[in-house]
Amino acid sequence: RTTYIRRSIHVYIHVHKHTHTHAHMPKCILQDEDIELAEIVLRKLDDAGLVLSEDESLEVLLSCIQYGQAKARRGEGKDLLMVIGNTGAGKSTLINFIHGCDMERVKVDHKKVVRVRHDSAVEEMMKIGHDNRSMTFVPDLNDDETFTYLDCPGFLDNRGPEINIANAVNIRSVVCKASTVRVLVLINYNSLEADRGRGVRETLKILIGLFGTIVALKKACSSILLGVSQVPKFDTDGEEMTLDDVRVLFKDKTALDEDSVLVLQTLSQRMF
Repeated sequence: RTTYIRRSIHVYIHVHKHTHTHAHMPKCILQDEDIELAEIVLRKLDDAGLVLSEDESLEVLLSCIQYGQAKARRGEGKDLLMVIGNTGAGKSTLINFIHGCDMERVKVDHKKVVRVRHDSAVEEMMKIGHDNRSMTFVPDLNDDETFTYLDCPGFLDNRGPEINIANAVNIRSVVCKASTVRVLVLINYNSLEADRGRGVRETLKILIGLFGTIVALKKACSSILLGVSQVPKFDTDGEEMTLDDVRVLFKDKTALDEDSVLVLQTLSQRMF
């Protein structure tokens, strides 16, 4: 089953891609590749609640943008597989899985987690975090013989506005340099159920922010694959969960316009 799922994702991603038009993308900022993070950035990463002065805030923003821009140059002219979603959804785990790593479920600190097996024939590509803090604070690019992977920081993350703004700039920069882009959105099942569909609305917000407008998002839907992680094996009645059970969560039309409803309906049919 694992091999079937991995192959299915590979086939879908190869067939569906989005070739963007550079004229509609923001101008890219080119920086030298040998960029080191400012010391204040490291302090901010260690303590998300650290209060910054105006000068420190600007230094964090500019340092993260420069660091991210240097990484972004590695994606220039490449066919990109972009993985986005909220922190904790399992983006880095999924990339390692698609990459071909052997995965295992183990208990760490009284919590079950999925990680790359120590004896995996394919080495871990993206570092996996097992708490509510994203291990990725700038867009991270890595290649294998199949894809160039873009592991995006957790959207709606808690690292502070400076790092979040820098991430938005860096992600757009990577996209504008790439030849083609496929987008894989990963969301946590629990977030879909929480607060009357908050997770669904947040996912839509993330995608609109990425593509600019709901109209542009509609046009790009064929390049987007939607994954839902951490789905329970059984529902409250003890019956096995299916994709149709998950799709029901996308039918809530509360506070959504017609285009948004259409996008969600389309994406729910491109779900795994």
